[in-house]
Amino acid sequence: MRDVSKADKRINKKKGQASMETITLLGFIILFSIPLLALITTLNTEDSAILQAKASTRLLADTANSVYMQGQNAQKVVSIAFPPGLTNVTVIEAERGIMFSLETQAGPIDIVARSIALLDETSNITGSGGLNPGSQKVIIKYEGNQITINAIE
Repeated sequence: MRDVSKADKRINKKKGQASMETITLLGFIILFSIPLLALITTLNTEDSAILQAKASTRLLADTANSVYMQGQNAQKVVSIAFPPGLTNVTVIEAERGIMFSLETQAGPIDIVARSIALLDETSNITGSGGLNPGSQKVIIKYEGNQITINAIE
């Protein structure tokens, strides 16, 4: 009978060792997957912010073109999205462009959309709300010989 109990003890020890090895392996998998998931989530957030900035600048430029083609005193109201990480919104009169500047992990990024119309660089796209992420309504008008883009408060 003693031989049987010794054999049972050895089998139980091996089962316990296999359980510990499995738990240790799962621990390492979890330990390495958490930083990887955090990195993927961060990259996806930045990618969506960049795409949102591209869409907003393109919408502003296209709407400015449309208002310009309609002629004097034409105007349109659009809603644009300010993405997270936005640091500056600039109207570049000389280049007829609208530029959104973003801060990313890779460094600053400027996204520019060009218009066929002459843009007024004194335009105030951000309004009093500043560069907070979210939606902003703007009015685009053809006044004088320029297109103005101003936030609606």
